[in-house]
Amino acid sequence: MIPSAEVGELEAFRSLLAGQEQANLFADVFVRAYGTPEVTRPLLARIPGSDGWHCFLAFDDKTPAATGAAGFEPLYLRQNYLSSAAADTSGTQA
Repeated sequence: MIPSAEVGELEAFRSLLAGQEQANLFADVFVRAYGTPEVTRPLLARIPGSDGWHCFLAFDDKTPAATGAAGFEPLYLRQNYLSSAAADTSGTQA
C-alpha cells in the first residue's frame, strides 16, 4: 500500500497544462521518466499545443517531476453526429 501524503508535503507540488512554450521541457521529462529513446524527443515535443491533445507537467517545488498526456481525438469524432456516416473510415458503412 502506498502511504498517503501529509497536506504540508503537497504544498510545493503543482501541475500545469503544457502548451507549445513548454514543449521541450515536456519532451525532456517524458524521455527521462519513461526511458524513451532520444530519437523520439522531437516527436514528443510536437504534442503539446497540438489539436486534440492535453499535455501536463507536474513540478515538485520548481523541479519538473512528471508528465501526462490525454485526449487524442480523431477528426471523425469531432464532426457532427449527423455527418458521422460520411466520416466513417472503418470501411463498414451500411
